[in-house]
Amino acid sequence: MIAELGKGEALVSVLEGNGVRLTVERALILPPGARVGAITPGGRKGIMQVSPLNGKYEASIDRASAFEMPQRRVREETQ
Repeated sequence: MIAELGKGEALVSVLEGNGVRLTVERALILPPGARVGAITPGGRKGIMQVSPLNGKYEASIDRASAFEMPQRRVREETQ
């Protein structure tokens, strides 16, 4: 089957929810898009508007790190 693969094809197998491996299947792989040179602000905005991730990651979240959490507890205990 490997010798029959064409451009953009791969053999793929995934696991079911219970960890059982499914049959190997032929799949088409979409290569990443690329661009040579700088993008204009309007071009960037257009790409972002049609992206399936549009609206998902706009809000910046600053979560407490594993280093900051114990420090916060110590400060709270000493006050």
